Formats: sequence, C-alpha cells, structure tokens
Amino acid sequence: MRLVTDPTTQAGSESRPHLQAANFRGVDLFRACAALSFLALPLAAAPLSAPTYLDFAPNGSAPRDGAVVLLPADRYDTSRGYGWTQPPAAAFAGDAAWAGVRSPALCDGVSGGEFALRLDLAPGRWTAIVFLDDGHRDAHTVQLRVNGRAHPHNPREFGLEEEPGKPPINRYRVAQIAFEAAPAGASTIAFSHAAPHGARLLALHLLPPPTAGTERAQWFLRLLAEAGQHGSRASLDALHYELGSHAREPEFRAFGLYWQAQVALLAEAERWHRAAGWDWFSAQTRSSMFTRYKIALSLLDALVEHPDGDAFPLRPRALWIRARLLYWIWAEQHLAKDKEAFDRDIAELRRRLPHDKLVAMYAGEKIPDAAVRVAPLPGARAWSAAQHEALQRLRHVAHYWIDERQIPNGELGGKPDDDVETLRWWPTLMFSGDQKAVAAFGRLAEGVWFSRRVHRGFSREARDVEHSAEFVSDTVPLMAFLRRDAEWIGRLAWSHRHLRDLWTGRNAHGQLQFKSAWIGATEILSEPPRNRDVAMNTRATKAVRYYAALRPDPAADALLLDWSRTWAAAAARTDKGKPAGLFPASLRWPDAAFNGDEPTWHRSNMFWSYFNWRGDGMLYDQLLHAWTRSGDATLLAPLRATLTLLQQWTDAEKRASAPEGSDGWAAAQLWARADFWSVVAQWRLETDDETFDTFLRQHGPPYLRYRLTGEAAPLAEGIARSMLDHLRYNTPLRTTEVLFTDRIHVARDVGNCDGTDLVVAMLTGNHAPEAASPYYHVAWDEAPPAFTALVTAATAREFSAELFLHQRDAAALGARLFRLTPGRYRVMLRAGDRILLDREETIAAATPHALRLELPGGTLLHLKITAARQ
Repeated sequence: MRLVTDPTTQAGSESRPHLQAANFRGVDLFRACAALSFLALPLAAAPLSAPTYLDFAPNGSAPRDGAVVLLPADRYDTSRGYGWTQPPAAAFAGDAAWAGVRSPALCDGVSGGEFALRLDLAPGRWTAIVFLDDGHRDAHTVQLRVNGRAHPHNPREFGLEEEPGKPPINRYRVAQIAFEAAPAGASTIAFSHAAPHGARLLALHLLPPPTAGTERAQWFLRLLAEAGQHGSRASLDALHYELGSHAREPEFRAFGLYWQAQVALLAEAERWHRAAGWDWFSAQTRSSMFTRYKIALSLLDALVEHPDGDAFPLRPRALWIRARLLYWIWAEQHLAKDKEAFDRDIAELRRRLPHDKLVAMYAGEKIPDAAVRVAPLPGARAWSAAQHEALQRLRHVAHYWIDERQIPNGELGGKPDDDVETLRWWPTLMFSGDQKAVAAFGRLAEGVWFSRRVHRGFSREARDVEHSAEFVSDTVPLMAFLRRDAEWIGRLAWSHRHLRDLWTGRNAHGQLQFKSAWIGATEILSEPPRNRDVAMNTRATKAVRYYAALRPDPAADALLLDWSRTWAAAAARTDKGKPAGLFPASLRWPDAAFNGDEPTWHRSNMFWSYFNWRGDGMLYDQLLHAWTRSGDATLLAPLRATLTLLQQWTDAEKRASAPEGSDGWAAAQLWARADFWSVVAQWRLETDDETFDTFLRQHGPPYLRYRLTGEAAPLAEGIARSMLDHLRYNTPLRTTEVLFTDRIHVARDVGNCDGTDLVVAMLTGNHAPEAASPYYHVAWDEAPPAFTALVTAATAREFSAELFLHQRDAAALGARLFRLTPGRYRVMLRAGDRILLDREETIAAATPHALRLELPGGTLLHLKITAARQ
C-alpha cells in the first residue's frame, strides 16, 4: 500500500486539441479526478478528512500518483483507519486493449460476490465516486450499500449486441453516492453481485464536503453555474485547470478537488461524445464508438442523477448531452429501454426549455428549415417542382457532409461501415448531374478500398454479411458503373472469385448455395447457426451483378444463375408451412433445410433480426437480374406467385389479424415493404408482363402507376409524402446533430413508396432499391442544380423523357445512355410544338452513348430517341 502525499503532475493541464492523435492515448480520468495533494494518513488512528483516492490493483502493480493502493489482503486496521472488513475474493488485471479508453487505474481491480470496505471518516457529508468494471455487461446490477443502506446507482442496462461477444469488454460504469459518515466514524461501503464474476471494483474516490465560505469559492460556483448551463460551450478543460491550481492551497483543497472531479467527469463524457467514429481514432483507442458513447452515458448518469439534484450546477449541460446520446443510440440499436430513458430526459428538457428549437426537434416537433429556400419556376409540372425541391434539399444535406465533415480519405465520421450506408441515397444526386456528390462518393469508395477494413476485394474480417458486404457493395459497384474504367471494374472481379471459390458450394441436392452468412475475403464462419444461406447474401453478390453487366463474363453469369435457381427452387417448396412462392428466411448448408432445425420458415434465429424473413425485395431482385441475363423464366415464378398471394389479401384488416407465419401475415409484411414494391415495379418494366396490371395500377408504386397509366399526379404526391414532409423540417437531425451516419434519414417509407427510389426511377428508369442492380437507362452528367427529368419510356430501342430547368438561363448537359442496342437512332428535342433538335446518331456496341444537349430554361422539354428507319 502506498500513499502519495503531494504529486505534482496534473492531467488536464496541457492542451487537448479535439481529435489530436498525440493527445488521445486514453484519458487518465483518475489523475484528473483524484487529489493533486492528499494529506498523508497518520500512523495513529484518526478520522480521514481529506479527499482520498483508493486504487484497487493486483499484487505487483505499480503505485499510481495520488492513490492509496488497496490489495485484497489489506484488512481493516485501526492504526490506519481503513481496509477490508470482508475482503474481495480476488484481484484482476485488465486487458491491454482497455488502455485506449481507460486510465491505468481503471484497467485492474478487485472482485467477489460480496466484499466490504471500512473507512474511518470525519463526521459530515461525503461523496463517493465509484468506478465499476462493466466487462461482463451487468455492472448495472451491482448492489452498493453504505452503512447498511442500499444506494441505487442509476442502473442502466445497455443493450447487448445481437451476436454474442466475448467478455470482458472495455466499458466501465460510474456511480456517485452522497452519505453521512457514521457518528462513530466507522463507515462501511459494501459491494455484492450474484454473477459468477461478482462485483468488479476498479477505484473509489472519497470527497469531503466542498466548503464554499470564501469569495473565491463563490466566484468558482458562478463559473460552474455558467459552464453547466444547457448548451454551454464554456471550456471545461480551462475550468478544470483553474480548480486544480487553486486546490494546491490546503484551505481550498476540499472545494477545488470536489469540483475538479465533477468537471472531469463531464469533460470526459463530452470528449467521447465529440470523438465520433473516425476509423483512425477507433484504431488508436482500440474501441468502438458504441463503447465510447456508452462510457459517456455512464459518466453522464453520475452527473445527471447527482445526489444534489437540480441544485447541482453541471446537471443541465450533462442532461442535454445525455438526451442526445440516448436518442442516437436508440435510433441505431432500437432498444426500448434507451427510448424510455430518452423520453424521460427530453420531456424534462421540453418543460425547462419550451422555446428551444433543437430540444423541440428531438422531442418530435417539426421545425421548418429556413436555410433552404426552394422556389420552383412558374409553369413547371407538379412532378418537376416536387423533384426539384427534393433534390435541392438532398443536395443541402449531402453537401454539408462533403464540405464540413468529409476528410481526405473520404470518411464522414460515423465509422466507415456506417458512412458507406449513408451513400445509399446519393444516387438521387449522382444521376442528376451533381459532380460534387460523385467526387465525394468516389473519395469514400477509394478510402474504404485501401483501408485496413478491406483485403483482397472484400471485408478483411469474416463478419455477418450485412456488415462484411457493405464496404464494397455500397461503394465500388456504382463507381465502376459510372466511371467504367478497368481499375474500378477489376475491383468487382474479386467478389466474383470469392463467390466461386470460397463462399459457395454444391449442397446435398447438387444446388449452388452459400455455405454461410458470415463471410470474408479469406474465410467463412460456418459453426451453426452461421452455416446458412440468406437473402442478405445478395449484398455480397451485388458486386458480381455489376461485374457481369460491365464486363460480360459467361462464368459470372452462370454462377449467379445457378445460385438464383437454388432460391427459386426453395421458393416453390412449402416446408414448415411456408406459402408457395415466398422465400424462406434461410437455407442451412449443406442440406438446404429451411432455417435448419428451427420450427418455422420465417424465423431464422441467427442472432440478428434482419436474418428473419421480412418481405424485402433482395432475392426478388437477384432473380430478376439473373433473368435479364439468362431469360430463364423459372426465375420469375416466385414474384408472380407472390403477386398472386397479394391479390388475395387486399383487405388490410384481415391481413392485420392473420396469425404469424400464415399467408395473410406474410402478405401484411410484403404490403409494408417499399423495397419489395420497387422490385415489383422494375419487374413490370423489364418483363412487360401485363398479367397483374389491373392490380398494379391501383396498388403499385407511383412511378410504375405513371408508366402504366400516364397519370403524373402520384409522382409529386409520392415525393411529398415520402421525402418533402420529412426534409422540410429538422435539418440538424440530418446534419450537425448526427452521430451515426447510417441514420441520416432523408425519406420515410409511405406504403409502397420510398422517395429516394422514386426519384432515381424518375431520373433513370431504374426502380431497383438502393442501386441493388444496374437497370439504369441514363445518367445525366454535369447538369445544373435546377435540372429535373422524368423518364417516360425506356426499352432496348427507345428512350424518352420530359426535362425542365428551374432557371431562366439555358444550360448544357450530358446524357449517357446505357441500354439502347447498337444502331442508328433519331434524337428529337421538342418544346411544345417547337422542334429544338432533330438529328440522327449512331450508337455503337461499346456503351454508354454520350449525348450532349443544350436546354432552354423554364421550358418543359420532350426528349425522344427512337430507332431510325432503315
């Protein structure tokens, strides 16, 4: 045991630039919270009266500055005035990886089912700051008792990741308890936990009352009150330094060190809140942004639930940060308890700050966006006005992330696997001619490709396919499609090789099947229940679909065809009560059993809920694309059977009451999936199959209804309901406030309509969700922001579109045509009865064909390209 009486090193005294690598080796919170100069404990028994920091460590651990190191063998001794009355069972050493987010004192501790510490404290009110290891995920259930009285310590049950992890993890908890020292001076703090690992105690701060009888103390209290206000940006580091420097004086020590400890907790929480998800920072600290945000929540809990309640001056600032963290963690992980906690915090903030617009946004109120003003030109069609406003508002959001957040390697700060997900709505801008969006998309695509995350053209780590595929599938295919150079297309070839050589094999029935849903560039994980083929594997084959389209390769097409036939055959089966035509949630390798030994066809029980059957469009799109390449009509049977099923379940009330797993229940899921309906629209446009037209004219998504009927009103209505009713409000929740970049929501599914898919379809003729497959007929290049377009017809021999510029001046732009067959074509551009352009062009076998156009402003134009008469 060692007591340091006057350490001189003070954490926080040096500059801490935000996100400076040299200063982020893990904050030594406990040197910041601990005393700068403790009073030496006397040899004779006497009540402890000075701030005291207890560090619990294994034998042989180096003493830490400002700490009393207490080992399990150090029983209570009257001559010292402290020690164990019931010792812990063991001391433990932490993982070296924890040092990224913990000070050395937090990397080890003591543990046991029950243990108790006696402290001979001077009479009066004391504050204990308790640091508990959360490495086994249930420190929130540790019971703390002070002098026999239970003290709830703001227990928070953090949600578990879906897939089981391997404890211990690098998270810790903070509890702050106020108590009166026992009259006889003998105070006891007891810890108990029924879990096998017991309670795991890391450190304990004991702080006497912060007396405030001087003018200097009152001045500091005013500074603390100012710094602690809601939304204050007062420097906590500066305040921490000032408190510490004054705490060197004995008469100011208790006050200075108490408040320095409180400021240090808040500063550390804010530091993790600001640190975001930059990949270099995660690598340097060996932590995930989830870990850092949840540590921040624990620090904030100790402040928001401070024993002094509203009298605690730092509480408003801590409450505001906690509410925002809870909102985004709930938005990301969808755990009811996080939502309940957020609702409590935001309700309090709403009562206290009824006129604060940002608080109102978080509370769900729609605050109009005054930053973006869109004025469509008079005379524009409704579809054009709606599309123009949507594109302008989307551009405002995307350009914020490009201009304010993107760094040279392309990252946006929400961790790379979330950054790439936010790109899923960027095709709206990229195909409408926004070159800034194209360049930024490419910057992130390149950064991910050359990052530590990707190896041999795919995820370096074998992970569940939703997470392993997104690095490549959300970036490379679209860049290869737009750039069309050998380097980008060659990057797609890696996925073809992995699909052929690693991920798939012939199952017991001779069918081509994925062996696992946990795949990487060099291995797959096949221990049950991971040994399944799932719809999400289409994310991994997306690169192969684009590869087959861009560099025709019979072997790639054959591979995709074989795999598609496996799922078509599975759709025809009715095992476990599955309706014919629907896909099961998973196929076990190698026997192709629906969900292995699970009892239902729709619940996979594969850790992640997105592996359950959800009625999504992923496999339908895979089979449709394989049909476009092969002409194998059996691949269209599942979608036709599904549409037949939906025709039988048009009554919403009957669908809602159908039992889980039944035909009606499945129909209800399908009716609610906009991505499924997007594939339905693309199926109808590709096949020209009129069988379900009566049904689709009534229930299809707006763009399909327009193509079938010529009625344009649903287009503007769909954009307004899905996008504009969202984008016109609460912009900070898509820009400055965002923590997880995959939660930048720019549209909401409304019935069968997703606004981003709708706008892309209007611009390009491709209705596939999230650029899943390359059905694009056109890309508009270098168009001005005022440009809008509606593809009115698109086949192998014809293309037509309505165009409108929301500006008075003329502008030039390019149109790259991808799917017209080679030959001579007549290109005509009209404005009403006036013919502005009429010429013939030859489209060669090497697509795309680049067309240059000069468009007058403020005029509805009709572009028509038809095969020339021979």
